[in-house]
Amino acid sequence: MRAAAFRKRLSGINNERLAVIEKYGGYNGATISYFTLIEGLKNNKNKKRYIIPVPLYLCHKIEKDELYAKQFFEKESKLSNIRIIRKILIQTLMIDEGFKMRLAGKSGTQLIFHNSNELSLNKKHFKCLKEIEKFILDRKDKPDATINEKSELAGNQMLDIYNIFIDKLMNSVYSKELGKHGEFLNNGLEQFNKLSLEDQAIQLHELLKFFQCTPEMPDLSRVGGSKSIGAIRSSMDVTKRSKLAIIHQSVTGIYEKIERINE
Repeated sequence: MRAAAFRKRLSGINNERLAVIEKYGGYNGATISYFTLIEGLKNNKNKKRYIIPVPLYLCHKIEKDELYAKQFFEKESKLSNIRIIRKILIQTLMIDEGFKMRLAGKSGTQLIFHNSNELSLNKKHFKCLKEIEKFILDRKDKPDATINEKSELAGNQMLDIYNIFIDKLMNSVYSKELGKHGEFLNNGLEQFNKLSLEDQAIQLHELLKFFQCTPEMPDLSRVGGSKSIGAIRSSMDVTKRSKLAIIHQSVTGIYEKIERINE
């Protein structure tokens, strides 16, 4: 591969000062500049594809030195005969079996994704969620704020939304990556029903984080779960994810082009 073509394939942030740190040590704590899709051989026979994070302090050297780049990716993936396919930017929109997500980072040897699917509800339930949002804001100014029993949040409104969230997590596109949480919430249904109106509202406000396009994940402690649950994680080995793809969108967002990772 010609040097110019190689640089074009891996063009990105260049920083001469940071590139002075050429030693490999300390990589796990480094800021990620972007990711790279590579292909190589496992045990010199099985073809594999990996998405590998590239640390900021090494990206300049990796883009300028093809031999160094291949050695770096060999060490990260434990593959041989490395072929560099393409760069993947942080926050790239991807899709796998209908579930849209953004590539956000890495934790240890796993990739981190954030949900990118918009929540769809009818007007009645959206109105209820707006009332919950109003209550949460009121509670910030007045910690002892309560929900009036004549409020729209009384009755079975919040229980209905809790069940809708369970159904969304278990029986829609969300099930691909968040289905296990739907099962947990289903098991916590009785506990949710026993909560005060105020705690039900707080818990539903937390559950909304499952469906928002942000890095936040909900506190499930009011229904017997953890106060802090992990983000969406996936192995860097994407060989068997036949439907994983990058979504290229036009500036207006009207047109989309799908580029499969394993084609």
